[in-house]
Amino acid sequence: MTDYGRKQESDTGKEEPMPVVTNSVTIEMPLTQVWDFLDDPANSTQWFAGVTDIVGVNRTEERIGDNWTTKYSVMGFNMDITQTVTEYEKDAKFTISLGGMMPGSYTTTLSGDGDSTKVTQTFDYEVKGGALGKAMDRLVLERMNAKNAKSSLKKLKNLLEKKSTA
Repeated sequence: MTDYGRKQESDTGKEEPMPVVTNSVTIEMPLTQVWDFLDDPANSTQWFAGVTDIVGVNRTEERIGDNWTTKYSVMGFNMDITQTVTEYEKDAKFTISLGGMMPGSYTTTLSGDGDSTKVTQTFDYEVKGGALGKAMDRLVLERMNAKNAKSSLKKLKNLLEKKSTA
């Protein structure tokens, strides 16, 4: 689902709506196991569409301030996106700020019910590049990012449920 609840001032001084993409999936696996998988940034290459590599991972026990660079490719366009953990509640929620060509943030929230876990991700981003960047976002990137976010959660579900039965 794409929402336009957040506003940002444009180059002309007008406020313009920015996309917020939210998707959820229920995975048949206990919450702690899903959390442990998602808590490792290197695992993103296994399930998140467009992520080709994770480099320069700096991690601490507290997680707040941990950072890395994600190599991301969408429609043949390659980007380096810096990611920094800004909020971390073990086994419940983390928020990561995004830097680079698509600054913003995403929040991943987990809730469990015995042997199943609901994972919800909310992406709030913008595309740099002035009017041209905004036009590209509206015409192409927004739909592609929403599609990638949804298909990524489906891939995460399939991957983890397969690991769970192996």
